[in-house]
Amino acid sequence: MATFDRVLADETATLRAGEDLAMALAPGDCLALSGDLGAGKSTLARALIRALADDEALEVPSPTFTLVQPYALRVPVAHFDLYRIGDPEELEELGLDEALEDGAAIVEWPENAGDLLPADRVRIRLSMEGRGRRMTIEAQGETALRIERSFETRAFLERFARGEAKRRRLADRGVPFARERIHPVAGPSLMLMDAAGRTPDAPDATTPVRAFLAVDGFLRSRGLGAPDIVASDIDDRFFLAEDFGEQGIVDADGAAIPERYEAAIEALSVLHDGPKPGALPLPDGERYTLAPFDKEAMVVEAEPILDRYAAQERDMPIAETDRATFRRLWTELLSRAEEAQQHVMLQGFGSRSLFWLPQHRDEARIGLTGFANAVIGPNAYDVATLVHDPHATISRDLAADLVARYISARQARDEGFDVDAFGRTLAILQVQQATRILAGMTLAGDPASMPRIEAYLAQALEHPALAPLRAFYRRVGIV
Repeated sequence: MATFDRVLADETATLRAGEDLAMALAPGDCLALSGDLGAGKSTLARALIRALADDEALEVPSPTFTLVQPYALRVPVAHFDLYRIGDPEELEELGLDEALEDGAAIVEWPENAGDLLPADRVRIRLSMEGRGRRMTIEAQGETALRIERSFETRAFLERFARGEAKRRRLADRGVPFARERIHPVAGPSLMLMDAAGRTPDAPDATTPVRAFLAVDGFLRSRGLGAPDIVASDIDDRFFLAEDFGEQGIVDADGAAIPERYEAAIEALSVLHDGPKPGALPLPDGERYTLAPFDKEAMVVEAEPILDRYAAQERDMPIAETDRATFRRLWTELLSRAEEAQQHVMLQGFGSRSLFWLPQHRDEARIGLTGFANAVIGPNAYDVATLVHDPHATISRDLAADLVARYISARQARDEGFDVDAFGRTLAILQVQQATRILAGMTLAGDPASMPRIEAYLAQALEHPALAPLRAFYRRVGIV
């Protein structure tokens, strides 16, 4: 059991505490708010709900007479007030268990629930102290870790003169960080990235932060649209960056917007022009060297297709000799890819992590955020991710036009650019990505995008260099 004790000096501090708890809230959480009348239970609950809704004007009535008030938010919340219940058994009729199945519950006057609240509930005690309040929280397990991390986030903001800022949770958009939009009292909004918010126990959790900060500086030095870093703490795994907003490169239906994809392919051609970077500087004075492309890891990523797709979806048994053939074919293909022209391989160059910045010009119109896993690898990898974007609808004609634009731009800057080697490597990496993604979709039971990825796979397998793999995929039932 972890205990957090905080003094809330005034009403504003109570509202911030509600925001901090909202950022930590997850389905299944039950927050039990105790305290005398006027201690601030409803104020805290109201601040939490409004932060989740991102609506400071949201009407949040006290459920004193209705007993429960549901809210359909990012995390669905049911707000219970048990002050007037006469018997704990009434709680079952109010639907607490149902509320916790896919959402969270805030329970005022939990003392009236008897022993019917979950044993792992978060106990929050509010009491008056001077002109303010004292808030004592008892939590356990993963919930305690989330609450602790949220308070650490607030402390990070305070260290950089933004402790009064509003916090709003955002979707991850394909980056290995928990994301929040930060609204300071003055000035533009900022993006907070938290590596520990996604993987709090990871021993190497500073690595994506170091990679992001190092590559960000390199990209900006090339005139590309990487965000300005406002503040960072590598050891605590936080950084504050320029806010790119939420305007992406696809339309509301998920279809590629050609102008934006064209700007993205131009950005890649600019990135790949010139020598590969060496050790890159970090804000703390250290230097970071990008790891090399790991073909063995890519073979491992692809192999689950045999069990999760061929065997399960096609109901075809996979022999050990087939596994050995699969590994040999992929090792040979990725060895050829490894010989191709290399540069910074972002490993996050698709619609989920690219932003549209119309206020900028040329290649800087593409906001880049998906490079925390960057390595040095084949230039064709990120081209493959863009033109066969797994999260967007891209016509075959548009994909071909994007590749042609990239080749033309590269040839204009590099007389020795090998078009045949690039085309071969592009096809190899398109097939590897499609193979890996299809296996993951089958594992997750999410077939919605499978027809698109299957079409990408079939197109890329048409390349002559992939004839042996194409024959193998057909034999074992992958295509």
